[in-house]
Amino acid sequence: MSHLIDFSDPEFMAAPWPAYRELRQTQPVHWAPGAKAFMVLRHDDVTRLLADQRLTTDFPLRAIRQLFGPTMLDTEGQEHRSLRRAFATFLGARAMTDFGRALVIDTVEEVLGRLDGTTTVDFTEQVAGPIPFGVATRLLGLPNDDGPRLHQLVQPLIHAMDYPPGPLDIAQAARAELTDYLLDVHIRPRFPSGHSTLLGSMVDNGLERTDPEFISTALFFLLAITGTSIAGLGTTVAAILSQQPPAPWPDSGMTSAMITESLRWEPPVHHVLRYATEDLEVRGVRIGRRMPVMLALGSANRDEQAFEQPDRWWPDRPGGRSVTFGAGPHNCLGLSLVTAELIVLLDRMNAHFADIRLDEQPVWTRSMGFRGPERMTVTWTSLPHPSKAGVR
Repeated sequence: MSHLIDFSDPEFMAAPWPAYRELRQTQPVHWAPGAKAFMVLRHDDVTRLLADQRLTTDFPLRAIRQLFGPTMLDTEGQEHRSLRRAFATFLGARAMTDFGRALVIDTVEEVLGRLDGTTTVDFTEQVAGPIPFGVATRLLGLPNDDGPRLHQLVQPLIHAMDYPPGPLDIAQAARAELTDYLLDVHIRPRFPSGHSTLLGSMVDNGLERTDPEFISTALFFLLAITGTSIAGLGTTVAAILSQQPPAPWPDSGMTSAMITESLRWEPPVHHVLRYATEDLEVRGVRIGRRMPVMLALGSANRDEQAFEQPDRWWPDRPGGRSVTFGAGPHNCLGLSLVTAELIVLLDRMNAHFADIRLDEQPVWTRSMGFRGPERMTVTWTSLPHPSKAGVR
Protein backbone atom coordinates (compact mmCIF):
# COMPACT_ATOMS: atom_id res chain seq x y z
CA MET A 1 0.00 0.00 0.00
CA SER A 2 2.90 2.37 0.67
CA HIS A 3 3.29 2.82 -3.09
CA LEU A 4 0.11 4.94 -3.03
CA ILE A 5 2.22 7.93 -1.87
CA ASP A 6 4.25 8.68 -4.96
CA PHE A 7 5.18 12.27 -5.79
CA SER A 8 6.13 11.17 -9.32
CA ASP A 9 2.63 9.79 -10.00
CA PRO A 10 0.48 12.36 -11.87
CA GLU A 11 -2.73 10.68 -10.70
CA PHE A 12 -1.76 10.97 -7.03
CA MET A 13 -0.55 14.55 -7.44
CA ALA A 14 -3.79 15.60 -9.14
CA ALA A 15 -6.11 13.94 -6.59
CA PRO A 16 -4.43 12.54 -3.45
CA TRP A 17 -7.63 12.11 -1.42
CA PRO A 18 -8.39 8.42 -2.27
CA ALA A 19 -4.82 7.41 -1.40
CA TYR A 20 -4.95 9.33 1.87
CA ARG A 21 -8.26 7.71 2.78
CA GLU A 22 -7.04 4.17 2.10
CA LEU A 23 -3.76 4.65 3.95
CA ARG A 24 -5.42 6.18 7.01
CA GLN A 25 -7.30 2.89 7.33
CA THR A 26 -4.47 0.49 6.48
CA GLN A 27 -1.09 2.14 7.08
CA PRO A 28 -1.53 5.42 9.00
CA VAL A 29 2.22 5.43 9.73
CA HIS A 30 4.58 3.85 7.21
CA TRP A 31 7.73 4.25 5.15
CA ALA A 32 6.75 5.63 1.72
CA PRO A 33 9.43 4.88 -0.89
CA GLY A 34 7.86 7.37 -3.32
CA ALA A 35 8.28 10.16 -0.77
CA LYS A 36 11.54 8.82 0.72
CA ALA A 37 10.15 9.49 4.19
CA PHE A 38 7.94 8.09 6.90
CA MET A 39 4.37 9.27 6.31
CA VAL A 40 1.99 10.10 9.18
CA LEU A 41 -1.61 10.51 8.04
CA ARG A 42 -4.07 10.50 10.95
CA HIS A 43 -5.22 13.77 12.52
CA ASP A 44 -4.40 12.87 16.13
CA ASP A 45 -0.89 11.66 15.25
CA VAL A 46 -0.14 14.68 13.06
CA THR A 47 -1.38 17.13 15.70
CA ARG A 48 0.66 15.47 18.45
CA LEU A 49 3.85 15.17 16.41
CA LEU A 50 3.72 18.79 15.24
CA ALA A 51 4.40 19.73 18.86
CA ASP A 52 6.72 16.81 19.67
CA GLN A 53 10.22 18.03 20.57
CA ARG A 54 11.69 14.77 19.29
CA LEU A 55 11.03 16.03 15.78
CA THR A 56 12.92 19.02 14.42
CA THR A 57 12.95 21.15 11.28
CA ASP A 58 16.75 21.51 11.51
CA PHE A 59 18.67 19.33 9.05
CA PRO A 60 21.86 20.44 7.21
CA LEU A 61 20.96 18.86 3.85
CA ARG A 62 17.52 20.46 3.49
CA ALA A 63 17.18 22.57 0.36
CA ILE A 64 16.33 25.63 2.42
CA ARG A 65 19.62 25.31 4.34
CA GLN A 66 21.57 25.00 1.11
CA LEU A 67 19.85 28.08 -0.31
CA PHE A 68 19.76 30.38 2.71
CA GLY A 69 21.98 28.94 5.41
CA PRO A 70 20.50 28.72 8.92
CA THR A 71 17.11 30.45 9.27
CA MET A 72 14.37 30.67 11.88
CA LEU A 73 13.20 27.21 10.76
CA ASP A 74 16.42 25.74 12.13
CA THR A 75 15.95 27.13 15.64
CA GLU A 76 14.12 25.68 18.61
CA GLY A 77 13.18 26.75 22.13
CA GLN A 78 13.77 30.29 23.36
CA GLU A 79 15.75 31.34 20.28
CA HIS A 80 12.85 30.31 18.02
CA ARG A 81 10.30 32.09 20.20
CA SER A 82 12.35 35.29 20.17
CA LEU A 83 12.60 35.28 16.38
CA ARG A 84 8.87 34.61 16.02
CA ARG A 85 8.09 37.58 18.26
CA ALA A 86 10.21 39.82 16.03
CA PHE A 87 8.41 38.63 12.87
CA ALA A 88 5.02 38.88 14.60
CA THR A 89 5.48 42.66 14.66
CA PHE A 90 4.85 42.53 10.91
CA LEU A 91 2.77 39.37 10.47
CA GLY A 92 0.86 38.78 13.71
CA ALA A 93 -2.81 39.31 14.46
CA ARG A 94 -2.18 42.76 15.95
CA ALA A 95 -0.36 43.93 12.84
CA MET A 96 -3.26 42.73 10.69
CA THR A 97 -5.66 44.98 12.62
CA ASP A 98 -3.29 47.93 12.34
CA PHE A 99 -0.92 49.00 9.55
CA GLY A 100 -0.83 45.52 7.97
CA ARG A 101 -4.53 45.50 7.14
CA ALA A 102 -4.23 48.88 5.45
CA LEU A 103 -1.44 47.50 3.25
CA VAL A 104 -3.56 44.48 2.34
CA ILE A 105 -6.54 46.67 1.40
CA ASP A 106 -4.36 48.94 -0.75
CA THR A 107 -2.85 45.94 -2.53
CA VAL A 108 -6.15 44.15 -3.18
CA GLU A 109 -7.77 47.33 -4.48
CA GLU A 110 -4.83 47.93 -6.80
CA VAL A 111 -4.91 44.38 -8.19
CA LEU A 112 -8.69 44.20 -8.64
CA GLY A 113 -8.83 47.73 -9.99
CA ARG A 114 -6.67 46.65 -12.92
CA LEU A 115 -9.31 44.02 -13.74
CA ASP A 116 -12.36 46.30 -13.72
CA GLY A 117 -14.10 45.92 -17.07
CA THR A 118 -12.84 42.37 -17.66
CA THR A 119 -15.07 39.32 -17.98
CA THR A 120 -12.57 36.43 -17.91
CA VAL A 121 -9.28 36.12 -15.98
CA ASP A 122 -6.70 33.54 -15.04
CA PHE A 123 -7.23 33.91 -11.31
CA THR A 124 -3.86 32.44 -10.38
CA GLU A 125 -1.85 34.68 -12.68
CA GLN A 126 -3.85 37.89 -12.33
CA VAL A 127 -5.06 37.78 -8.70
CA ALA A 128 -3.62 35.06 -6.45
CA GLY A 129 -0.04 35.74 -7.55
CA PRO A 130 0.08 39.57 -7.58
CA ILE A 131 -1.61 40.14 -4.21
CA PRO A 132 0.95 38.35 -1.96
CA PHE A 133 3.88 40.00 -3.74
CA GLY A 134 2.20 43.40 -3.58
CA VAL A 135 1.78 42.95 0.16
CA ALA A 136 5.34 41.59 0.54
CA THR A 137 6.98 44.56 -1.19
CA ARG A 138 5.07 46.95 1.03
CA LEU A 139 5.90 45.09 4.26
CA LEU A 140 9.57 44.76 3.35
CA GLY A 141 9.88 48.38 2.19
CA LEU A 142 10.66 47.56 -1.46
CA PRO A 143 9.29 49.35 -4.54
CA ASN A 144 5.72 48.21 -5.20
CA ASP A 145 6.39 47.92 -8.94
CA ASP A 146 9.03 45.23 -8.27
CA GLY A 147 6.41 42.64 -7.30
CA PRO A 148 6.25 40.90 -10.71
CA ARG A 149 10.04 40.60 -10.93
CA LEU A 150 10.28 39.20 -7.41
CA HIS A 151 7.47 36.75 -8.18
CA GLN A 152 9.43 35.40 -11.13
CA LEU A 153 12.67 35.08 -9.15
CA VAL A 154 11.10 33.48 -6.08
CA GLN A 155 9.39 30.66 -7.99
CA PRO A 156 12.57 28.55 -8.47
CA LEU A 157 13.31 28.84 -4.74
CA ILE A 158 9.80 27.66 -3.84
CA HIS A 159 10.10 24.75 -6.29
CA ALA A 160 13.46 23.70 -4.81
CA MET A 161 11.86 23.35 -1.35
CA ASP A 162 8.76 21.57 -2.62
CA TYR A 163 7.82 17.88 -2.86
CA PRO A 164 8.99 16.75 -5.33
CA PRO A 165 11.84 19.31 -5.37
CA GLY A 166 12.76 21.44 -8.36
CA PRO A 167 16.33 21.89 -9.66
CA LEU A 168 18.66 23.27 -6.99
CA ASP A 169 21.04 24.90 -9.48
CA ILE A 170 18.25 27.03 -10.97
CA ALA A 171 17.18 28.03 -7.46
CA GLN A 172 20.76 29.00 -6.57
CA ALA A 173 20.99 31.19 -9.68
CA ALA A 174 17.72 32.90 -8.70
CA ARG A 175 19.01 33.41 -5.17
CA ALA A 176 22.16 35.08 -6.52
CA GLU A 177 20.06 37.46 -8.62
CA LEU A 178 17.83 38.24 -5.64
CA THR A 179 20.92 38.94 -3.53
CA ASP A 180 22.21 41.43 -6.10
CA TYR A 181 18.77 43.03 -6.19
CA LEU A 182 18.66 43.48 -2.39
CA LEU A 183 22.14 44.98 -2.35
CA ASP A 184 21.17 47.71 -4.82
CA VAL A 185 17.46 48.41 -4.36
CA HIS A 186 16.13 51.50 -2.60
CA ILE A 187 14.59 50.51 0.73
CA ARG A 188 11.73 52.51 2.17
CA PRO A 189 12.56 52.64 5.91
CA ARG A 190 9.05 53.42 7.19
CA PHE A 191 5.38 53.24 6.35
CA PRO A 192 3.40 56.49 6.11
CA SER A 193 2.16 55.73 9.64
CA GLY A 194 5.74 55.96 10.91
CA HIS A 195 6.07 52.22 11.68
CA SER A 196 9.33 50.71 10.40
CA THR A 197 9.25 48.41 7.41
CA LEU A 198 10.87 45.00 7.93
CA LEU A 199 14.06 45.82 6.09
CA GLY A 200 14.06 49.28 7.63
CA SER A 201 13.91 47.76 11.12
CA MET A 202 16.85 45.47 10.30
CA VAL A 203 18.91 48.47 9.25
CA ASP A 204 17.83 50.33 12.40
CA ASN A 205 19.12 47.38 14.42
CA GLY A 206 22.57 47.70 12.90
CA LEU A 207 22.52 45.11 10.12
CA GLU A 208 24.35 46.06 6.94
CA ARG A 209 22.99 44.97 3.57
CA THR A 210 26.17 43.00 2.98
CA ASP A 211 25.60 41.02 6.18
CA PRO A 212 24.59 37.43 5.28
CA GLU A 213 21.92 37.56 7.99
CA PHE A 214 20.29 40.56 6.28
CA ILE A 215 20.07 38.73 2.94
CA SER A 216 18.94 35.36 4.32
CA THR A 217 16.30 36.95 6.58
CA ALA A 218 14.92 39.10 3.75
CA LEU A 219 14.70 36.13 1.38
CA PHE A 220 13.21 33.81 4.00
CA PHE A 221 10.57 36.41 4.86
CA LEU A 222 9.77 36.90 1.17
CA LEU A 223 9.19 33.16 0.73
CA ALA A 224 7.34 32.73 4.01
CA ILE A 225 4.66 35.30 3.19
CA THR A 226 4.15 34.58 -0.50
CA GLY A 227 4.22 30.80 -1.06
CA THR A 228 1.42 29.95 1.36
CA SER A 229 -0.59 33.04 0.37
CA ILE A 230 -0.57 32.32 -3.37
CA ALA A 231 -1.71 28.75 -2.80
CA GLY A 232 -4.19 29.73 -0.08
CA LEU A 233 -5.91 32.43 -2.14
CA GLY A 234 -6.23 29.99 -5.03
CA THR A 235 -7.45 26.99 -3.03
CA THR A 236 -10.04 29.03 -1.13
CA VAL A 237 -11.62 30.59 -4.21
CA ALA A 238 -11.45 27.24 -6.02
CA ALA A 239 -13.22 25.53 -3.12
CA ILE A 240 -16.03 28.10 -3.02
CA LEU A 241 -16.57 28.15 -6.78
CA SER A 242 -16.37 24.39 -7.33
CA GLN A 243 -19.32 23.45 -5.13
CA GLN A 244 -22.40 21.83 -6.64
CA PRO A 245 -24.94 23.29 -6.37
CA PRO A 246 -22.99 26.58 -6.49
CA ALA A 247 -22.30 28.12 -3.10
CA PRO A 248 -23.39 31.74 -2.58
CA TRP A 249 -20.53 34.21 -2.58
CA PRO A 250 -19.59 34.83 1.07
CA ASP A 251 -21.13 37.82 2.79
CA SER A 252 -19.76 39.43 5.93
CA GLY A 253 -21.58 36.94 8.17
CA MET A 254 -20.14 33.80 6.55
CA THR A 255 -16.75 34.93 5.27
CA SER A 256 -14.63 33.61 8.14
CA ALA A 257 -16.44 30.26 8.27
CA MET A 258 -16.12 29.76 4.50
CA ILE A 259 -12.42 30.61 4.58
CA THR A 260 -11.73 28.22 7.47
CA GLU A 261 -13.62 25.37 5.83
CA SER A 262 -12.11 25.96 2.38
CA LEU A 263 -8.60 25.87 3.81
CA ARG A 264 -9.43 22.62 5.65
CA TRP A 265 -11.06 21.04 2.61
CA GLU A 266 -8.29 22.03 0.18
CA PRO A 267 -5.26 23.16 2.22
CA PRO A 268 -2.46 25.13 0.53
CA VAL A 269 0.21 22.91 2.14
CA HIS A 270 -0.28 19.13 2.18
CA HIS A 271 2.90 17.98 3.91
CA VAL A 272 5.47 19.40 6.30
CA LEU A 273 8.85 17.77 6.79
CA ARG A 274 10.48 16.98 10.13
CA TYR A 275 13.49 14.92 11.22
CA ALA A 276 13.69 12.61 14.23
CA THR A 277 16.24 13.72 16.82
CA GLU A 278 16.10 10.29 18.48
CA ASP A 279 14.57 6.89 17.90
CA LEU A 280 10.80 6.96 18.39
CA GLU A 281 7.76 4.78 17.81
CA VAL A 282 4.41 5.88 16.35
CA ARG A 283 1.54 3.37 16.19
CA GLY A 284 4.02 0.55 16.57
CA VAL A 285 6.25 1.77 13.71
CA ARG A 286 9.87 2.44 14.67
CA ILE A 287 11.34 5.64 13.26
CA GLY A 288 15.10 5.88 13.58
CA ARG A 289 17.11 8.92 14.58
CA ARG A 290 17.67 11.47 11.75
CA MET A 291 15.03 9.85 9.57
CA PRO A 292 12.69 12.15 7.60
CA VAL A 293 9.05 12.28 8.69
CA MET A 294 6.29 13.75 6.50
CA LEU A 295 3.31 15.00 8.49
CA ALA A 296 0.39 14.86 6.06
CA LEU A 297 -1.69 17.95 6.86
CA GLY A 298 -3.92 17.34 3.84
CA SER A 299 -4.78 13.83 4.99
CA ALA A 300 -5.28 14.92 8.61
CA ASN A 301 -7.78 17.55 7.46
CA ARG A 302 -9.94 14.84 5.85
CA ASP A 303 -9.68 12.31 8.70
CA GLU A 304 -13.06 10.71 9.36
CA GLN A 305 -12.13 10.24 13.02
CA ALA A 306 -11.68 14.00 13.46
CA PHE A 307 -14.35 15.44 11.15
CA GLU A 308 -17.93 14.44 10.42
CA GLN A 309 -18.35 13.84 6.67
CA PRO A 310 -14.76 15.01 6.05
CA ASP A 311 -15.03 15.09 2.24
CA ARG A 312 -18.00 17.43 2.37
CA TRP A 313 -17.41 21.19 2.09
CA TRP A 314 -19.44 22.36 5.06
CA PRO A 315 -18.76 25.92 6.31
CA ASP A 316 -20.89 25.61 9.45
CA ARG A 317 -19.65 22.11 10.28
CA PRO A 318 -19.82 21.08 13.94
CA GLY A 319 -16.52 20.66 15.77
CA GLY A 320 -13.16 19.56 14.40
CA ARG A 321 -9.94 21.55 14.37
CA SER A 322 -7.94 21.63 11.16
CA VAL A 323 -4.14 21.54 10.98
CA THR A 324 -4.00 23.67 7.83
CA PHE A 325 -1.44 26.02 9.37
CA GLY A 326 0.24 23.39 11.53
CA ALA A 327 0.39 23.40 15.32
CA GLY A 328 2.98 23.75 18.02
CA PRO A 329 6.02 26.07 18.00
CA HIS A 330 6.51 25.89 14.21
CA ASN A 331 2.95 26.69 13.14
CA CYS A 332 2.69 28.82 10.01
CA LEU A 333 4.11 32.29 10.53
CA GLY A 334 1.84 33.79 7.88
CA LEU A 335 -1.49 32.56 9.28
CA SER A 336 -2.83 36.01 10.20
CA LEU A 337 -1.62 37.53 6.96
CA VAL A 338 -3.20 34.88 4.72
CA THR A 339 -6.47 35.20 6.63
CA ALA A 340 -6.46 38.99 6.30
CA GLU A 341 -5.72 38.76 2.57
CA LEU A 342 -8.61 36.34 2.08
CA ILE A 343 -11.12 38.37 4.09
CA VAL A 344 -10.30 41.54 2.18
CA LEU A 345 -10.15 39.78 -1.19
CA LEU A 346 -13.54 38.07 -0.87
CA ASP A 347 -15.13 41.32 0.32
CA ARG A 348 -13.64 43.42 -2.47
CA MET A 349 -14.41 40.86 -5.20
CA ASN A 350 -18.03 41.13 -4.10
CA ALA A 351 -17.81 44.90 -4.55
CA HIS A 352 -16.07 44.81 -7.95
CA PHE A 353 -17.78 41.84 -9.63
CA ALA A 354 -21.01 39.85 -9.84
CA ASP A 355 -21.85 36.36 -11.17
CA ILE A 356 -18.39 35.03 -10.23
CA ARG A 357 -17.98 31.53 -11.65
CA LEU A 358 -15.42 28.93 -12.69
CA ASP A 359 -15.15 28.74 -16.47
CA GLU A 360 -13.51 25.30 -16.21
CA GLN A 361 -12.12 23.09 -13.47
CA PRO A 362 -8.76 24.31 -12.09
CA VAL A 363 -5.49 22.72 -13.18
CA TRP A 364 -3.62 21.93 -9.95
CA THR A 365 0.12 22.30 -9.39
CA ARG A 366 2.05 19.04 -9.31
CA SER A 367 3.44 19.68 -5.85
CA MET A 368 2.58 18.97 -2.25
CA GLY A 369 4.53 21.66 -0.42
CA PHE A 370 2.59 24.61 -1.77
CA ARG A 371 -0.41 23.15 -3.59
CA GLY A 372 -2.91 25.35 -5.39
CA PRO A 373 -4.40 25.98 -8.81
CA GLU A 374 -1.71 26.39 -11.44
CA ARG A 375 -4.34 27.74 -13.79
CA MET A 376 -7.90 28.71 -12.90
CA THR A 377 -10.13 30.54 -15.38
CA VAL A 378 -12.79 32.63 -13.66
CA THR A 379 -15.60 34.60 -15.31
CA TRP A 380 -17.50 37.50 -13.81
CA THR A 381 -19.45 40.62 -14.59
CA SER A 382 -17.66 43.84 -13.72
CA LEU A 383 -19.71 46.31 -11.71
CA PRO A 384 -19.55 49.91 -12.98
CA HIS A 385 -18.74 51.66 -9.70
CA PRO A 386 -17.23 49.36 -7.07
CA SER A 387 -18.53 50.18 -3.62
CA LYS A 388 -16.03 50.77 -0.83
CA ALA A 389 -18.59 50.31 1.91
CA GLY A 390 -17.14 46.97 2.99
CA VAL A 391 -13.57 48.23 3.40
CA ARG A 392 -12.76 48.80 7.03
